[in-house]
Amino acid sequence: MRSKIESKKIQNQQEVRIHKLIKLADFFTLSNAAAGMLSILFSIQKEFTYAAIALLAAVLFDFLDGKIAIFSQKQNALGKNLDSLSDAVSFGVAPAIFGYMHGLQNIYSIIILIFFTLCGVLRLARFNILELRYFIGIPITTSGIVIPLIYLVTLYLSIPLNNIFIYVYLFLGILMISNTPQLCCDPFLRVKIPFLLLNAPQLAAIGIFT
Repeated sequence: MRSKIESKKIQNQQEVRIHKLIKLADFFTLSNAAAGMLSILFSIQKEFTYAAIALLAAVLFDFLDGKIAIFSQKQNALGKNLDSLSDAVSFGVAPAIFGYMHGLQNIYSIIILIFFTLCGVLRLARFNILELRYFIGIPITTSGIVIPLIYLVTLYLSIPLNNIFIYVYLFLGILMISNTPQLCCDPFLRVKIPFLLLNAPQLAAIGIFT
């Protein structure tokens, strides 16, 4: 996810042209959103393995956009907002569609899927208004790792998934809006430690309870 970047007031019409605003890192952010959209389309077609792979690809692009911004030393308010919007698609909406099309379609499951998505949006909004050197609640990107990996592992082991899957969404939603501080490097530099290492205790809890 993007770091805190101060917004600059647009002085003239020339400065609002997309080709003037967009930076190299933003193309990776857009690739994140594109991978999220692909996951949604694959889920609708019930191609769940491809949908899971697309979610993992979105995580990779989300990681790379930060790295590219560091190396290029070009960051702006457009990139920050673009990153949050892309994350909402790829790690909020896409995983929910994945679960729904996989069979989580009773009223209780739908409520939890909506809860999960809203928690992700709230998590992104809170991150954007706080000036902290650490995360509060697990990053929304965690869902782009946990959900496809659980699906792929259970598929490989031939374990029924729907009996436990909805609880994964519930736990992830709760952890995203929790007030628990999470280990994080300097957000201004946008250095990212792999999310599985950052959130090992919470992810272990998900595995135990499911």
